Amino acid sequence: MYIRERGLDFPIPPAGNRVNYSPRSFTGTCHLLRARLARPEAAQMLARAGYPAGMEAMLRTLSLRLSGEEFPHEIGLFLGYPPEDVEG
Repeated sequence: MYIRERGLDFPIPPAGNRVNYSPRSFTGTCHLLRARLARPEAAQMLARAGYPAGMEAMLRTLSLRLSGEEFPHEIGLFLGYPPEDVEG
């Protein structure tokens, strides 16, 4: 899997443990992500990095960059890291 190749690993629940996602929790997550990306510092950093406007377009761009040769450090903004930590 691509994510493991990049050194990122996420625990997978054991068989029999079911993870339930409700539409309500997904909607809340989308609103939270949209708010993170709309913060002025984050929006400016993403624009400087060549990301287009709009959450869906940003996610497509991030997806393309994840399949590239270089790791996109700006992923931290999508994950909720403070912009000053992402910028380094």
